[in-house]
Amino acid sequence: MRVCLTISIFVFLLSCRSAATRHELEYGGRAREYLVIPVEQPRSMIFVLHGGGGKAAHMIRLAEGLPEIAKQRHILLVYPQGIDKGWNDGRDTKISTAISENVDDAGFLDSLALKLAADYKIPEDKIFITGISNGGMMSQRLACESRAFRAIASVAANLQESFAPKCKPSAPISTLFILGTEDPLVPYGGGDISLFKKTRGRVLSADATLQFWRSHNQCNADSVKTDIPDAVKDNTSATAETWSCGNARVRLIRVLGGGHTWPGGLQYLPEVVVGRTSRDFSASEEIVRFFLGD
Repeated sequence: MRVCLTISIFVFLLSCRSAATRHELEYGGRAREYLVIPVEQPRSMIFVLHGGGGKAAHMIRLAEGLPEIAKQRHILLVYPQGIDKGWNDGRDTKISTAISENVDDAGFLDSLALKLAADYKIPEDKIFITGISNGGMMSQRLACESRAFRAIASVAANLQESFAPKCKPSAPISTLFILGTEDPLVPYGGGDISLFKKTRGRVLSADATLQFWRSHNQCNADSVKTDIPDAVKDNTSATAETWSCGNARVRLIRVLGGGHTWPGGLQYLPEVVVGRTSRDFSASEEIVRFFLGD
């Protein structure tokens, strides 16, 4: 494997006024693209994965607020690009090039994380990954297989049903889920993932997903439950539930009335397609707090 010459072009996004540098890493016979938002004296690193049909640059806009938080907290942000806008998250339904060609996205993301951690001198216990939808499912695959990532946050993505029996993490790993109860694409109660009447695999229910990770992490049966203040009258509300698991944590933020969206982020498609984006809290803030142990 060799690292290709870095292409130092800048991508300016007016919505967050952040400059991201574009790079390539040759992996598996492909030139894999990724964006980095530089930060002075980085102390930790977060990979942010777009959803199916998305782009790395668009994810910077969708997850609003994250670059500003990262600057304050000295977090290096990395936005990888999937093959043909998709990730091989382990589903058995051939709905994308990445899945059909069995692209080794887990290996790519793991290798990239280890390379950047060495380049930027990031501590090995400060490497995290998050994503929405297909990116959230890919984050869960990394929780099952990764050598690099120490915690994940999955937004609008339950555990993929066909992949669950193959998921055998070698160590405890902290997991955060932010899930909308009225997600029209990835159903909170489990079942078929659907978009424009096309089935794109199946997921476990939110309860079964949380039970899977609580069991793996050997969590306590009791949890701590809190209500997130209903700050905006937008027909959504949110509650949080956290389980202590010794060397890991499992946390669910349940967005009542929330859709297939990033709370506090961009309403990237109409509500009739993806549901509501809650404005009661910022998913970006909650994810950073979870990763850094606040």
